[in-house]
Amino acid sequence: ADAMRNNAKLAKDAMAGMGGAMMPAGSAAMTPLKRIDHVEQMLSARLEGLRQLKTAMEPFYATLSEAQKAVADKLLLPAPMGMM
Repeated sequence: ADAMRNNAKLAKDAMAGMGGAMMPAGSAAMTPLKRIDHVEQMLSARLEGLRQLKTAMEPFYATLSEAQKAVADKLLLPAPMGMM
């Protein structure tokens, strides 16, 4: 649960720091390479968050019964990233 909360907080903080958008304000004036760098940083942060979540979830998931896993499979899926 802590890993999921931390992952959500990091994503929320990242979006807040960008005014809620994928690209920062003034990104139209950025060069294509700077925009790519920005997206790369965002994807790297998201990947690190997913890795932390996976590390925390693996031992927990292994302790669940098959019935509990069926419920967890519906409730514990990370939110889709959508188009970046």
